[in-house]
Amino acid sequence: VIQLYQESRTAEVDIPDRFYTPVLCSCDKTQDFDSLWTAYQDLKKQGHQPQTDGFFAVVFSCCQFGDIKHIKTLFDDMKMFNYTIKSVKQWNSLLKKASQPDTEGNLHPDTAFELYYEMLENVKGLDELPFIHMLRLCYSDSKLNSEVSHILTDMKKKGVTPSRKFQSLLNNLARYGPKQPANRPKQTAKKE
Repeated sequence: VIQLYQESRTAEVDIPDRFYTPVLCSCDKTQDFDSLWTAYQDLKKQGHQPQTDGFFAVVFSCCQFGDIKHIKTLFDDMKMFNYTIKSVKQWNSLLKKASQPDTEGNLHPDTAFELYYEMLENVKGLDELPFIHMLRLCYSDSKLNSEVSHILTDMKKKGVTPSRKFQSLLNNLARYGPKQPANRPKQTAKKE
């Protein structure tokens, strides 16, 4: 299916929208993220809305292989196409990626907080993971330090009981305090 899609694309043949779902699902199964993302962008360029199975193949792949750009696009599309991710596990995966530095070492707190607030409002059965991801983010950048107390309050409101692991993480974070902003220049390797 993927080969047929790539050949049709090279030959600039019109690809019917229903053909995209098996392509997206096949790319997800074979873990071919680049082809999946290309097909997903083609589908949107042609003005089609992804079918449910196709969209969730993209979600699943983004949880495994996506970076901050993919997650931001996915989040915007989810609202545009009116899809809801119900799986707490998938949300946690996306939030974890969004709350970590990108390949250049930069943080993207705006995207992380967007996802976090969406989870608070619309995702049932939250565990402590989203709060852990957000606390780590807030302690990674001194500018976000004031958010820590809000996150702990959110956790309380949601009735999530902190585990022992969570408490020790919090103690460690509090002990070492916030780091300087994360997008500092990378250290170059010392010459021998």
